[in-house]
Amino acid sequence: MAVFTRTTKNLILKIEEFFDNIDLGLLVFREGVKAYLEKDMEAFNRHIEKAELLESNADKLQRSIENEMITHSILPQHRGEVSSLIDVLDEIIDTVKSTLNEFSIEMPDIPASLNHNFISIMEASVSA
Repeated sequence: MAVFTRTTKNLILKIEEFFDNIDLGLLVFREGVKAYLEKDMEAFNRHIEKAELLESNADKLQRSIENEMITHSILPQHRGEVSSLIDVLDEIIDTVKSTLNEFSIEMPDIPASLNHNFISIMEASVSA
């Protein structure tokens, strides 16, 4: 006897993929900031593109997850909490994308002597 229906399994897979997008977004952010500090603009721009793709994919997954929960009445008593959690997590990937884009637009000049401190602050932010 199957514990979960096929629809529920598909929803779980989409939620896991959404979480993976968030994790990848944080890795892209970390590497993007490091590339910026090392003045490797080619790698930095690649990280911006990756962040934009991950953010777009996360938004699509978010809509799909919410749609499936409503359409198939999956977890009706917890739908609000799950949607709220996904909204909050989506803000993370949105912030990753917007922060990297702000670096690209404003091009702040960060002295190399501050790179270590800047990386420490970025690591603390990513770990939070």
